[in-house]
Amino acid sequence: GGSLELIDINREAIGDGITLPLGGLRLQDMAKNSLVQAQKIARQELARAKLLKGGQGRVFYAVGGTWRNLARLHMEMNNYPLGIMHHYEISADSAQTFLRQVAKGEVEKVRGIEGVSKNRRSLLPYGAVVLQEIMSAMQPSKIIVSAQGVREGFLYSLLDAEEQKADPLISAAEELALLRSRSVHHAHDLVEWTGKAFKAFGIDETEDETRYRHAACLLADIGWRAHPEYRGRQSLNIIAHASFIGVDHPGRAYL
Repeated sequence: GGSLELIDINREAIGDGITLPLGGLRLQDMAKNSLVQAQKIARQELARAKLLKGGQGRVFYAVGGTWRNLARLHMEMNNYPLGIMHHYEISADSAQTFLRQVAKGEVEKVRGIEGVSKNRRSLLPYGAVVLQEIMSAMQPSKIIVSAQGVREGFLYSLLDAEEQKADPLISAAEELALLRSRSVHHAHDLVEWTGKAFKAFGIDETEDETRYRHAACLLADIGWRAHPEYRGRQSLNIIAHASFIGVDHPGRAYL
């Protein structure tokens, strides 16, 4: 709630960054509860963030509680069918329309506000004001929301080099296979067999499709303990709502 950090990233490369006093709580205090003043402050401070000029057409990755609550409200407004925050995407056009509505300050009138905790609602307009100004300065193609943050990044930094290279989706699927399937060895055999079958039939896969097939094979038997009438439903529920990373929402649906 105290500051906003903007950092230019390109895959694993970290570029320029800047810290600005635009956290929700701080901005609310600086603006003396005036959203008009908050917008002026946000615009003035973001003018210092020259790195935003290089972001046109790129993705803005939103990390932090206020962004997540804005995304939650956007989900509720649009009756989004999957309640998974990580890698939730908002197009630039949809974001602009949504942010204008929230930045008016009448959040209690916004459809879907019941999905946001009451003690978080007062900061939503200030977060919307800042994100509006970021969108205006950067002109990104879309927003992607991260459910991870500094804590998870620090934990990742503690892993050794080999662990950091591991595919997080495959690692999570393997953990679920170990926990819920009858034989993880059979799951790995299925990965190998389907790979050979796809090759024999001339079925081309993208890099992500190969990953998803691998994960699907590992998850193929996770519902075996359920009654036969409900195995499919239970497996679908687990896969749809598991805390996977390394996969976007279309990829999760593909699984």
